[in-house]
Amino acid sequence: MPIPNLKKTMLSVYEADGQFARDSFLTSLFRTRPEYYTDGERISIDIVKSSRKAMPVVTTLGGEPVRVEASVFNGVEVEPPVYLGERPISVFSLLQREPGETEWTTARANWAAKVAERLRTGKNQITDMIMRSIEVQAAQVLQTGTLTLTDKLGNPAYTLNLGKNAAQIVTPATKWDQTGGDPEADVDALAQLVADTAGVTVATLVFGRKAWNAFMKNSKIASLIQKDSYNLGSFSNDVRGRGEVYKGFIVLGSFRLDLYVYNASYEDFQTGTVTRYLDERNVLVLPSEEDLDFRLLHAVYPMVRKEGRFSNLVPDEATIGRVRFYNKVYEDEVANTCTIQVAARPLCLPVSLDNWGVLKEVCA
Repeated sequence: MPIPNLKKTMLSVYEADGQFARDSFLTSLFRTRPEYYTDGERISIDIVKSSRKAMPVVTTLGGEPVRVEASVFNGVEVEPPVYLGERPISVFSLLQREPGETEWTTARANWAAKVAERLRTGKNQITDMIMRSIEVQAAQVLQTGTLTLTDKLGNPAYTLNLGKNAAQIVTPATKWDQTGGDPEADVDALAQLVADTAGVTVATLVFGRKAWNAFMKNSKIASLIQKDSYNLGSFSNDVRGRGEVYKGFIVLGSFRLDLYVYNASYEDFQTGTVTRYLDERNVLVLPSEEDLDFRLLHAVYPMVRKEGRFSNLVPDEATIGRVRFYNKVYEDEVANTCTIQVAARPLCLPVSLDNWGVLKEVCA
């Protein structure tokens, strides 16, 4: 097969593995456009702070115009984090069975085909890990307004403070699972603050597991739900495609809110500790998606291609599942090893900093 056709074929094979670059729930809130892919090392962007002043009138025809100041924003230049993983494939490791494979029944084996399949498996494994790390980014930004990403030893390696309004990250004075806890009042107050600050209407609550349990067991919520003749709520358990469960809707205070529970988790690279993306005790207070300017940005990762027997098995660059991945295969003939490298530089960046809130640690 001519090399150009081989590259085209392998790109199709690579794209067929799109399930390994599938968005999780929080990442899906961040939009991507062609202009969000840059070939620069750093990204310049304006983080907009809400300004909702109304225009006054002038006194007469031909009167002095009202001078309007520039929009309030913080210009930031950020360097997206770098993800780079590799998996070496030793020819000797081909003697070991991997998941989904069967033991050899003949003495002969197609070693090249085996290496190609292991490279593809390794590429999918690293891609999947990077996608989980992007969900970590989204979860951190939405809950704290900051990013603190760690290296393979667990040490902070990338930090970014976006300057989120601290008044929109609220810990209730009385927990929802304690006497006197009032979820309706807490949600209504924060939703009204978001409306007053950003001019958007809160429409969605995303609960951690424990927060949802405390919400549903709270006597005030139970009393509200029982008033079903007022159509104040409707509940379900609709499993959606990105790890979230749609629980229906409820009217709290002045707001009609769709309810979600998100309980997905990941393992820490070093310790293996299972951690939930959304803290079990937290609740995200969000407007409709069209009122969120959340962006998934991508910077370049320069990779020098290394020619070899297997170098055409993966495309040098491909955008799968909205994320731009960079790939390289290189060989060590002395060690009889072939290695797949995968890199990406995504960054979850909320431009509309005032358009959502967080209820933190609403229960024990």
